[in-house]
Amino acid sequence: MAQLLCNFVSYSLRRSVDIAVILPSISSCDFDLEQPPCHTPAYRYPVLYLLHGYGNDYKSWLRYTSAERFAEEKRIALVLCNAENQCYMNTGSENKYYDFIAKELPEFICGNFPISSSPADTYIAGASMGGYGTLAHALARPSEICAAGAFSPAVEIGTDPNKLGGNLNCLNLHDALEKCREAHAELPRIFLCCGQKDFLYDSVLAFHQELAEKGFSHCWDNPAEFEHEWRFWDIELEKFLDWIPRTDPYSRMPFHKI
Repeated sequence: MAQLLCNFVSYSLRRSVDIAVILPSISSCDFDLEQPPCHTPAYRYPVLYLLHGYGNDYKSWLRYTSAERFAEEKRIALVLCNAENQCYMNTGSENKYYDFIAKELPEFICGNFPISSSPADTYIAGASMGGYGTLAHALARPSEICAAGAFSPAVEIGTDPNKLGGNLNCLNLHDALEKCREAHAELPRIFLCCGQKDFLYDSVLAFHQELAEKGFSHCWDNPAEFEHEWRFWDIELEKFLDWIPRTDPYSRMPFHKI
């Protein structure tokens, strides 16, 4: 696999930004002499945009989980970026993170790497604040995303001016969900999870119930033993990658053990 660290000037954020791109291998990693060496993919890769939580950065998923191994085994590209503590929303003239995630980052990625721009090949996932960002983008632009994975999401961001994101002009997920219901919108497939020992559990459980009450089918996982922790998100990331509805050519290839 290839881990590519990129720095470029963002027109949305008006400054240089760092991102990481993980690309699966084309040629064999296990010295299979029957396979010819190659670095040119036959097809563009499906992609998962992976969002970090509050106080973390784009490196956190690579440091604390097996995300890179999962990407290689399941033949999917990963894109990781920074959002500081801005909740993946437009929070000022120089902090337009919603625009960056929704428009500029896919433009840069699909324009410079062999990665598909098709909504059918586009996935988003994140933990905690990143889980909120995942749901916010899935509800705000459902036609652009195939599936969304929200791991222990901070679903109450944007609901109280005295809490996280209250002064950042953040999307209220409950209001957004109701608008989707009223518009009869077809949402991306949603994978929602939270450990029962997590301090966010009650709010995530309530959001799960709200999704069901409004008629939005989704996958729900709430194991008893986990708190707000990377061990849990590592497990759930692999579950999410196994669960997403892939139709790309790589999904029909054998599991790639490494």
